[in-house]
Parts: sequence; C-alpha cells; structure tokens
Amino acid sequence: MIDYKKILTTATKDTFGQTLQPVEFTITFNSIILTDYFFVIDVRGRGILGREINLVSLSGIDGAKLKNVRYPERVIEIDTLFMAGSAEELRKILEEINYILATEKEKPLVFSDELDRTYYAIFSTAQENEEKNGMYKVTLTFVCPDPEKEGGETIVTTETNSPTVIKNDGKRVATPTVTCVFESEASTYEIQLLKEDGTINKRIKVKFNFVQGDTLVIDFDKRKVIISDKVNMNALLMLSRWFDIPVGECTVNTTHKSNIAFRKAYI
Repeated sequence: MIDYKKILTTATKDTFGQTLQPVEFTITFNSIILTDYFFVIDVRGRGILGREINLVSLSGIDGAKLKNVRYPERVIEIDTLFMAGSAEELRKILEEINYILATEKEKPLVFSDELDRTYYAIFSTAQENEEKNGMYKVTLTFVCPDPEKEGGETIVTTETNSPTVIKNDGKRVATPTVTCVFESEASTYEIQLLKEDGTINKRIKVKFNFVQGDTLVIDFDKRKVIISDKVNMNALLMLSRWFDIPVGECTVNTTHKSNIAFRKAYI
C-alpha cells in the first residue's frame, strides 16, 4: 500500500484536477484509520442537520397544526481519491477497504477535526466516479441511525438519600446508566429525579432481596434492570417512569450510594 503521507505534505491538485485536503486530516472507522488508504477531497453531513416537520391540515382552518418535529438519520458522504502504483495494486487496496467497511452494526466514526466527538455509523453505498492509471475516485456514504454524536463520559457519585446536582454540559438530553453495589442487605432501591421544590418528578424503583455485594445496574437506554449480571425486569415496580438527564442542571436522589454515568450528546 502506498504511504500517502510521503507523497503529500500539503494540499495539492490530484490527477483529476481537484483539490485534496491536507494529509493531516484523518478519519477513523471501527478503530481503523481509513485515511491510510485514501485522500479526502470533501466531507458532507457534519454541519447543520435539518429536521422533519410533521404538520396536520384541518378542514376549514387556514394553515396547519404542528404535530411533531424529529431529526432523521444522519448521512455522511466522503469524497475520496485512491492512489496506487498500478491497477493491480489498486484492486488489492479496494479489497481491503471492502473488508473494513463490511460491518453488521454501527461502529465509531471519528474525524480528526473533532476528536472529542464520535458518530456511530454503518457504511451504506459507494458512488464511483473515475478510474485511471491506478487512480480511483469514489464517494463513500455512511448512515448514522442515531443522528446524535457522542461526547465525553460524565460519572457522578451519589450518597444515600442525599440529593445530588448533576450537570449535563452537552447540548442534548442524556441517557444514564446507574450502578449500585450494595454494602448491606436491602429490599428496595430507588432513584428519583426531583423537581425544583424537592418533590419527586419521576422515579425508578426496584424491589428485590439484595444481599451484601449484589450489583444493580439500571440501563436507561435499553430500559433494563440487571442484578448481579442477570436481567430481572420482574424487579421493576409498575410506578417506575424512565427519564433522561436534561441539558443543564438537575437534582437526583438515590436510596443507596450509586454511580450515575452518561455520555454527553450533540447534534
């Protein structure tokens, strides 16, 4: 495989007459550096993301009523240029790329100009352009079913029945994972999202005969209750209501010492 970084150190014109991005720009997919295999001409889909507006028209009434608003999946397109010493070498490089991109699930997609953000994408299509003399231009399309990109992880430790302020510095609500290792026997566990006046807004309550050393994990994303590595949805009481960590500050209370972990999210 050609070492592109030995060929170019600054942006230049390629064989097809198009400006390339500097080689310092890298793209990593599933922990593999894709830009070790090609140059990047352009990237689209990481800017302002449009929303879908669902309107309902009513007979005899001017205009329409807003029903809901949603973000669709995110589509990221990467215009690339492959360079090889020969047509035979190019074929081998493309075989390797086909293998790398053939994941069955979304994988982390990271760009060097926003290393603190992670997109979760799956490769979709390749729109071929030109090929000659070991050069090959193609647009690679990735789809992110979840349009949000992920930032760093925040972990907050709460003490027993001691309301704790949690700060979400992201720009989207976050889905937490709560972990409690019981220091003594207990018959219930509860985590509460409190209102400004200190009363309970929403709560998750679990009933189980916990013994010392039991580990309780409440996964708000998957909506699962896991007790000592076993899913136990029967332990979740009917009064429970799942909730997210809002942007900004909120106050939670837990009946036992716990860790609350979440990743900041952005559009």
